[in-house]
Amino acid sequence: MTQPVKINVIAKLLNMSPDAIRFYEKKGIINPPRDPESRYREYSASEIRRLYDCANWTALGFTIREVEILMHTLTETEMSRLLEEREQALRHQLEDTQLALNKLSGYKQARALSPSMLMRWDWIDAPLSYFYCYSHHDELNEAMIFSPLYQPVMQYRNLFTCAVLAPVDLLEAQRSDFDFGFIVTAEAAARHGFQIQNPIRSLPGQKCLRTIIQTEAVIQSSDLLPLLTQLRQMQIQLKGDWICRVLSLDYDQGKQTRRYELWIPAEVQ
Repeated sequence: MTQPVKINVIAKLLNMSPDAIRFYEKKGIINPPRDPESRYREYSASEIRRLYDCANWTALGFTIREVEILMHTLTETEMSRLLEEREQALRHQLEDTQLALNKLSGYKQARALSPSMLMRWDWIDAPLSYFYCYSHHDELNEAMIFSPLYQPVMQYRNLFTCAVLAPVDLLEAQRSDFDFGFIVTAEAAARHGFQIQNPIRSLPGQKCLRTIIQTEAVIQSSDLLPLLTQLRQMQIQLKGDWICRVLSLDYDQGKQTRRYELWIPAEVQ
């Protein structure tokens, strides 16, 4: 290919920005001569193939800077290591995407619940779980927030569920007695190699009563007291703190509603 070709044509051909092409030229990956009269760059077939190779690497997630290093200075051994690292990164991205899809599906399912399905009781075997508390007695838990134990909460946020722990004795509780944080199952924590130790709280796997409620704001005692009355009428004895997991967040012209799944450690009296 000897006829002058404008850079925007090559950019269109390869779906690459002109700035990226100029970067590769600046770094010596390609070196197209200029026509002395038109001053247009004259791209050879070889240079277009090299640009195509660059586009392939960026499609795999490599940065332009990494492509420069890859095509200029890497040894065969370093190339193997770089490809292995990129494969692992893509696998993590795939896993993160699947977690996000799972959470999104859960939100959609929770939004689809009819009002008649709320406030229904059933027994479940709640899994062993861990609670990462970021707020205790209405004060931020800085020991947790600045602990390396908290880092997975934000790095794997789609694996964690927003949750509130309400004290077992609601009649004596105030909102400030609620603990706010994030919950993850022990199985998921083990699969991802999370460190589990204080100040993370373990929530034992146990028999729980389960129900779903809807609130107009963050859950508080007034949302749970009617349930406590029901449980007493059912002669249910509470055995531990109420675990309130956020199922969905809804907005209607700025008005918020939340749906919570409640796990209540209990037994029949």
